[in-house]
Amino acid sequence: MAKYLITIHEDEREKSKAPQATLQQLWDDHNRFAEQISERGAVLISGEPLETGPIMTVRDGVASDETLPEKAETLNGYYLIETADRQLAVELTRMCPAPFGAVTLRPIWDMPEPGN
Repeated sequence: MAKYLITIHEDEREKSKAPQATLQQLWDDHNRFAEQISERGAVLISGEPLETGPIMTVRDGVASDETLPEKAETLNGYYLIETADRQLAVELTRMCPAPFGAVTLRPIWDMPEPGN
């Protein structure tokens, strides 16, 4: 089994204009997507929405708080999954709701345990 990270990138400005009913439907769609992951034979290890607002960036040991860009798509959530093959991970990524942006799929590097 291999692990993959599905990330959700959305335009916060567009999302903030959506009616409450649309946002509730999006929440319901994400709950359904989480169920579909296991129904398709994958394992949902973790998944969370991310809060909007200031983010902290560290460069060369210096930390700074930054605001999210006004128009750029920002990282709004993720699903960490485990699947038998990449094809299933791609299929699940295509199913992930992201009406205000896009999703990406990244394989997780399988690092050996310390001491092995």
